[in-house]
Amino acid sequence: ADPRVQGYLESISKERLCSYLGVPMRTAEGTIGVLHLITRSPKRFSKEELEFLTMLAGQTAIAIQNSVLYEAALRRSRALEALAELSLLISKSESPGKEMGRAIDLIRRATGADGVIYFELDRGRDLFVLKEAIGEPHLADRSLTLPRERVELFDRANPSPLYMPDLNGGSPLIPLKGLISAKSAYLLPIASPRSIHGVLMLTSSKRDGFDPDSRAMADMAVSLLNSAFERAELLERLKNEERFTREMLEAAGALVLALDEEGKIRIFNRTAEIATGYSKDEALGKRFASLFLRPAQRITFERYVGEVLEGEGRPGLREEVIITKEGEKHIGWSDAVIEINGSKMLLRFGVDVTEKRNLEKQYLRAQRMEILGQLAATIVHDFNNALSGVIGFAQMAEVSAQLIGDENLREWLRIILNSAERAERVARQLLTFSRREPMEMNLVDPNHIVETLSRTYQKLLGEGIELKIDLEGDIPLITADEGQVEQAIINLVINARDAMPRGGEVTIRTRLEELEETAARRLGVEPGKYVRIDVQDTGTGIPPEIRDRIFDPFFTTKGEKGTGLGLASVYTIMRRHNGAVTFQTEVGVGTTFSLYFPAVELREMARPESPEERLPGGSETVLVADDDETVREALEAILSSLGYRVLTASNGEEAMSLLDECREIEAAILDLAMPDMSGLEIFRHIKEEHPNVKVMLMTGYPAGASELSQRRRRDGFKFIQKPISAVKLAKALREMLEG
Repeated sequence: ADPRVQGYLESISKERLCSYLGVPMRTAEGTIGVLHLITRSPKRFSKEELEFLTMLAGQTAIAIQNSVLYEAALRRSRALEALAELSLLISKSESPGKEMGRAIDLIRRATGADGVIYFELDRGRDLFVLKEAIGEPHLADRSLTLPRERVELFDRANPSPLYMPDLNGGSPLIPLKGLISAKSAYLLPIASPRSIHGVLMLTSSKRDGFDPDSRAMADMAVSLLNSAFERAELLERLKNEERFTREMLEAAGALVLALDEEGKIRIFNRTAEIATGYSKDEALGKRFASLFLRPAQRITFERYVGEVLEGEGRPGLREEVIITKEGEKHIGWSDAVIEINGSKMLLRFGVDVTEKRNLEKQYLRAQRMEILGQLAATIVHDFNNALSGVIGFAQMAEVSAQLIGDENLREWLRIILNSAERAERVARQLLTFSRREPMEMNLVDPNHIVETLSRTYQKLLGEGIELKIDLEGDIPLITADEGQVEQAIINLVINARDAMPRGGEVTIRTRLEELEETAARRLGVEPGKYVRIDVQDTGTGIPPEIRDRIFDPFFTTKGEKGTGLGLASVYTIMRRHNGAVTFQTEVGVGTTFSLYFPAVELREMARPESPEERLPGGSETVLVADDDETVREALEAILSSLGYRVLTASNGEEAMSLLDECREIEAAILDLAMPDMSGLEIFRHIKEEHPNVKVMLMTGYPAGASELSQRRRRDGFKFIQKPISAVKLAKALREMLEG
């Protein structure tokens, strides 16, 4: 009998088994086992059975081998995962010694050790002191030391690991005898080129418990630790140097990329991930130009990279606009050529200067707006004076035309008044975008504003455009200047009309929206509840190339028909109301502009009173003082037609004389800015010498209007802004005299 199966044959005889067949289980590497077949009755296996069993044994051997390989691969995968976690752990720490508790747990997972013990070198006493232990319960809370002379493996000049497959044969671990149950151990030095830091001891309950793979994993783990300690030593030597600290901080906050000769990204740090929104996996191996630059920039950039790496060009400081997942960003780059593994690469250190460029743009815009505002203030003053005369006399002429029944004349006068109103709107828009028009902030109902002006909107849109109003019920109030809100909506309606030359549909809707922190930050407002007013059209949409410019003052696509002030005014109005304006557009589909106003948690407010049918008049004596003859004559004509006795003065001195001479004067309407004496100076004289005279100050200067608006309640005078219509003047004067 074959001696290899002698034991089985003896078992067969004892169990009264009759037949036995052993089929070797072979793989390409050799025999890994035997497939045993035993019967209780005599049996001779046929050739076919033998062939089948041979095949079965072979397949079983392969399956077993695959299982073994899979388990080994799984163990290796887990080990590598633990090493990766260890690498991440120590890379984040400037003091790896403080991370050893977590580190030895990861090393235990990577190597399969039963226990891991870490002794730290106490250089003063020349002893290894127990710092961390896992998997060895008898070492918990013990203060142990390991004499350095007992660890012969750690040659001071060239320390190296020591594997002890059988601790019973003697070891340098005599101080641990009785405290650990290990039968084998693997000792590794934790050291940097300059010094030894400690001893890492891996223990196993088995003899020869660490195969080559386990020891290789331990070597890799210790290599990571050694690198970390080396880096910590470097940082320790340099941490007191201010320049190094500053450079490290700057480097930590910079984008770091390396591009190969094809312009592909080979290094992409965490700061670059945060700045661009792309992960390493998404960026590495991709062409920088294709990933981050617009098509028009790509050829020039790749030519630059090629010339620099070939030595034909010089790297240096560059600024580029890159496309990130969050949109465009301005990055300032400092480029240098380096060599990695024999290949030249372009190393790029980048700083995000987007905010700086935006601030510069805002500063330049603010300067431009200030200059334009100063120009507008001067123009609007003279403009408003002229309009006061035009509007005042036209209204008076319209009354006369009505009395004589001349309808043609009335129609012409209406055209004049409509043109004057358009001119007044242009002046108001000039003031609005330059932030010089005073604001009257009150609680207003956005739904009421939209409803009240719905006829005006439809008239502006014309017959070919359908208007839809979609108002959310019970919407909160907003704190706003009602006139400016109306102006913003009208500007958007006009914009929508001009985008639909062939007709279409405009929808004005109101909604309550809660803005979370991210959305609010994107709009440049505070988080909270906002009333959103949308003006949506089905027009041509806004082309991509001009979307960044639509809110710029004087930018227009309407040629001579446009002023370029409409959207600029809307933008300024929303900023002055602590709100925002946004838009969504698609070419050929349409555009939606959205106005965001901070909501007020109140619902009740007084509704505006219905306008009176007749202008209120009186018989009092009124002084009008203005250095502009047209304005004086217009106001005199209006007030005289309303029954008032009117005295006029062309300057402050004349006004003072009339006040002192005529005690019948009950009200004075004074221009704020006259050459010899301001309206405020005359007001102070009246307050002291004629306290019963009511005073109304007027101005065409926006800065003066703002000043008067702030002081009127405190000082007790009435204020009216030029240009002055008959309706506005009649109501304001009657209200002042009766107040």
